[in-house]
Amino acid sequence: MSMASGGCPEDLSGKLASKPWFWGCRSYSCSQLDGETALVRGMGCEEPLHSLLYKSDLEPESDASFLGSILLRGGLPGLSVECKHGGFDVIEASLEWAGPRTSVVRARTRPLGDLSIKVYKRPPPADREWMMLDYLSSISLPIIPRPLCRALLSGSPYLIVTEYVNGVTAATLFIDAAINTLRYGRPIIPSIASSVGRATAILHASMFKCSYDWCKPRRPSHGEISGWVERLKKRSIISASLSKNLAREERKIVNEAAAALKELSELVWPALGEGLLVQTHGDLHLYQIYVTGDGRTVLTDFEGEPSRDPASPMELEHPERDLAAISRSIDYASIIAAQTSSGIDLWEAIDIARERLGGWVEESFKAVLDGYRDAISSSGLEDLEPSQDRVRFWLVERASYELVYELRYRTGYHLIPATALLHMQETLG
Repeated sequence: MSMASGGCPEDLSGKLASKPWFWGCRSYSCSQLDGETALVRGMGCEEPLHSLLYKSDLEPESDASFLGSILLRGGLPGLSVECKHGGFDVIEASLEWAGPRTSVVRARTRPLGDLSIKVYKRPPPADREWMMLDYLSSISLPIIPRPLCRALLSGSPYLIVTEYVNGVTAATLFIDAAINTLRYGRPIIPSIASSVGRATAILHASMFKCSYDWCKPRRPSHGEISGWVERLKKRSIISASLSKNLAREERKIVNEAAAALKELSELVWPALGEGLLVQTHGDLHLYQIYVTGDGRTVLTDFEGEPSRDPASPMELEHPERDLAAISRSIDYASIIAAQTSSGIDLWEAIDIARERLGGWVEESFKAVLDGYRDAISSSGLEDLEPSQDRVRFWLVERASYELVYELRYRTGYHLIPATALLHMQETLG
């Protein structure tokens, strides 16, 4: 490879520009790890970025021989690998997708079959996903993918290997139900809704029993409650700041949503002082939930929300936070359904979804809540009984996170949480 200054290949700039996980970084540097592998670090990014570069490939984990060598031998400086099984051979590997923070590789192995390798390009500050899956697998929870290996690079999370979940996402099933609701003019509630609620309750009941310092349940403190409210105020400021490059009308709506968020943060939320705090899933939207061929509901991606600022990735929060994330995800599903079924732009889709699918969103979430309550009642854990007032607060909090996320990563979906916050202002303010 021809090298530019700093030990980086001369053509690396163009390759990095095409990677969504590099967007937002101003520059990069390289350090050689061995004769064929370098460590690329992002510079001027909002959060740390690292990526291995192997023979000019920025996604070397999709190379079966490279992936097998690092998992079996871990033979790179600064790389440590931990596996919870014997050995396996990587027969074939392929990149499934690359997002703004991670890449996911599907690997065919012997004798373990298909595995999923999640590569952290933007390494999280804590190895939360491994900690959660390691604990939940230790109690044989059937609703998670079995964790197999993890790797750290210079002490930061680099990748995690789990069993491959072969199924359909709950998002697909909810979107299909919403499309059929539009088509037939009556609410068609996805049959998976109650199972989603039950799986979420099983997760929370399992975390309720966790005794480690990072996950032991407790009552909320005044400081934690103040921190949640302050989180809303800070996101109001961040959202307004990130709206500056939007088109005039969109900027107006986002600024109105930011003002609405500030107003909502000033409401009194007495229910926040009640209930128990647990280590939640942290980012439980419908694309993180799978239904397998044998009918099993599986929760995936326990990394937590990316860019949670100003929140910590390991904070304990009310279980209602996961329920609110599901509710918000159902709202997204209704808008995607309206857009998909009619081939219209996002503005029109939001109007149609809120007008014609608002009742469907409410009934679908009620089915999730019913399944959740049934499972909690069966477990005898009254402390996990959901409070409608807490759900309302965490709906505001989740929408505030979504607004910052959509603006920061330029997904084009910022109007969905922005208009949701304006609606919440009308109904709660």
